[in-house]
Amino acid sequence: IVYETYDDLLSSDEIDAVYIGLCTELHFEYAKSAIQYGKHVLVEKPLTFTADEASELAELAERCGVVVFEGMHYRYHPLAVRMKDIVNSGELGD
Repeated sequence: IVYETYDDLLSSDEIDAVYIGLCTELHFEYAKSAIQYGKHVLVEKPLTFTADEASELAELAERCGVVVFEGMHYRYHPLAVRMKDIVNSGELGD
């Protein structure tokens, strides 16, 4: 599907979620628009320039019943999970 404008894409019932991979200075604006249209949003890191903008997106997403998530996949990578398990188990470290 090809849409003429971002608003056309966001207003489509065919779209449940969007990925924001634009330059950082556009993350907040585009993510906020998508959330306002009721779309789930995956935003490339960093989520926003400021903590206030990030909080605003999180609060808006909660009010709109959607998820906004920063694309930091390493947290869920098997290697990162294993490292966390090792540290938490006391196997390494003091």
